[in-house]
Amino acid sequence: MSRTPRDVENSDVQIVHDIPFADGFGFLEYTTLPRTIFIYQNLSKIRNLVFDILSSRPSPNRVGIWVAQEMFETVETSETRKQQFSDWLLMTTSEYYGFRHKDWRSIMVRGEYWSFLDSTKNIYPIMTTNKALDRALDSLNFDDSTTENFMVLLLPRNNGVFELCVKVSGLFIKSSQNFNCVRKYDDKILKGYFGLTPLPIIWYGNYISFDQTENNRGISNKNLPNPSINPLSRDFSISIPLYMAVVIVRRTNASLEVENTAGRYPKVFIESANVVTISNGQLNEYTYTSGLLFLSCYAESYITFDFYITPFQPTLWLAFITSMLLTFIVLYFYMTWNHNLSPYPVYLSFISVLFDDFSSVPEAIGHSLFYRLVFVTWGPAALIFTNCYSGLIISELNAPLRRTISHSFADIICQNRELLDSAVYPIDATKWGKLLKFENYKAYWGNVNLRFDILPTFKNPFASDKCYRILSPPIKTRMRHVGESESYFWPFILHHIFISNSIYNSLFQQNTISSHFLKQDLLLLLLMNPVHDVLPTGIDLARRNYTTTELQFLAERDIIDCREKNAFIASSHAVNAELDFLTRKYPSKKFHSGEPFQDARLYGWCFEGGGHAGTGISAVQRNLQALVQSGIYWRLKREMVSNMWVGRKPAETDVTVAVSPLTMDGAIITIFMLSGALLAPNHLVAFFFSVFHSCSNVGHK
Repeated sequence: MSRTPRDVENSDVQIVHDIPFADGFGFLEYTTLPRTIFIYQNLSKIRNLVFDILSSRPSPNRVGIWVAQEMFETVETSETRKQQFSDWLLMTTSEYYGFRHKDWRSIMVRGEYWSFLDSTKNIYPIMTTNKALDRALDSLNFDDSTTENFMVLLLPRNNGVFELCVKVSGLFIKSSQNFNCVRKYDDKILKGYFGLTPLPIIWYGNYISFDQTENNRGISNKNLPNPSINPLSRDFSISIPLYMAVVIVRRTNASLEVENTAGRYPKVFIESANVVTISNGQLNEYTYTSGLLFLSCYAESYITFDFYITPFQPTLWLAFITSMLLTFIVLYFYMTWNHNLSPYPVYLSFISVLFDDFSSVPEAIGHSLFYRLVFVTWGPAALIFTNCYSGLIISELNAPLRRTISHSFADIICQNRELLDSAVYPIDATKWGKLLKFENYKAYWGNVNLRFDILPTFKNPFASDKCYRILSPPIKTRMRHVGESESYFWPFILHHIFISNSIYNSLFQQNTISSHFLKQDLLLLLLMNPVHDVLPTGIDLARRNYTTTELQFLAERDIIDCREKNAFIASSHAVNAELDFLTRKYPSKKFHSGEPFQDARLYGWCFEGGGHAGTGISAVQRNLQALVQSGIYWRLKREMVSNMWVGRKPAETDVTVAVSPLTMDGAIITIFMLSGALLAPNHLVAFFFSVFHSCSNVGHK
């Protein structure tokens, strides 16, 4: 074994053995790699030798060499005995590198809590033996489902040749046919060891869709998307996440399987919510954040003072006021200098034109050339201005008024919304129980059980027409107690979150508020008030065989009724797809979506196994990174939203013509600005002409 670690680079060497002597490790003199030697006794003692990664610098790879007495045959002992190597595997893969940290997975070591790094991708367990490969594998006894790079180093007898055998990913460890063996004729036995692990030929895919257009139970290997099709085509609809999974796997000359995925092949979890957890060497790629959104078209109309200035643009109002002030300034100087009279009667004569009225002016002023020139320019402009304003105000009154819409989940709460403004929540929930009527919560939600009921069997007696109706998308599923045929149910998205949260159990049962009670918990509590109905109008609760299309039809019919308070709640991409569909099919209605709920979660792709392709990650994960960094991933996600409802027919035909408030802009503004600009020089010319005429008369006299 003296030639084993030669030319091994960028690796730590870990020796685990149970032999009672140490002179067998003289081969370490040929390497300068960081190394540790463990004499195996039991796992608890080995844990006391944790390697603190925060106070050291571990290498990117680690080679774990196992030297066990049971794996070496001598002339005296040649029978095959099995030894449990599970602890050996833990010491090599997950019970060595660690850091001080306390959580639910922490282990107490030397009076401190430690978290260990579970790694399989850059860990290379190597079992050394002088037995034949078949006999060596018969002696092994451990679960190899979490190993990724297991090797067996066959030591030669009588100065023979070394053989390094590498297990093929996804296959069982007990058969020698599942190993690729390479003979080593030189001194560089482990050189390039990380490149000997073959890439997997099969990847298991795990995908759970929350879109009502996809059937989670119906995904099979036969109906996976073909990677050669055009995903941007609008002639058909495909599952974009599954399409991307097939593409990134096929690029590595492997195939994707989504059925019977309990084997040992590497796994890819497609757009999973578990990207925040790390276990069994799992590597994650965070791609997007998704939470609950709501969609509605209900709005309350209102009128304010802005209504009276809306017909004209601000530039037109500015030009009009400027022209009027300039006119009054010229009239002021004219009246005071030439006639020593008050200018207010003349002001009234100009203002009265704006109200379709008239006012008398002094006779001396009415017959003057100056007044006639100014009035000739002012009168037509004021007449056009007044008539346009009157016509536009009438049009505004006939058009829809401005509306106030719901911007957040708090805006659709019907009762006790003021509680959200409370800075501190009381420990005793008795007052809340009376205020919120907890008995109504128990009477309705306590009798709803979606595990056994496809749909609720009774009507909500507490629902109010004055409160928002909260609807959710139907999802296709299979329920065991109904039979093998597919059934359909109406999922209460908020109900699932509500019932599964233990905070509300203590609130209802013990009348106490947990110390972990947050504002978002109160928000959900108020949203789940039974005054909010959660079923569409017109649904027959006695019928148990609704299809997703029929349930979707009922929900859509309520959503497009903008006169009633209805809100559609679903995941972010489902709401965006619904908004895109409804906006195109009902152009006369104004749909809007609110701010996301405060439980937004991270979504992404998780990879278990698959080798590292020389870059520290698997080739499949590297292909996904290429999709994301090139922007193709986001382009396909946008297409997923637009293409989700290909072939879907609207519940009703929208024949109403969209009405928009009229405004005065464009060329009309130009006319008024030109008229205002011409008034100024005209007034000045008339003013100077009048002054000159008066001066001439005085000189003549």
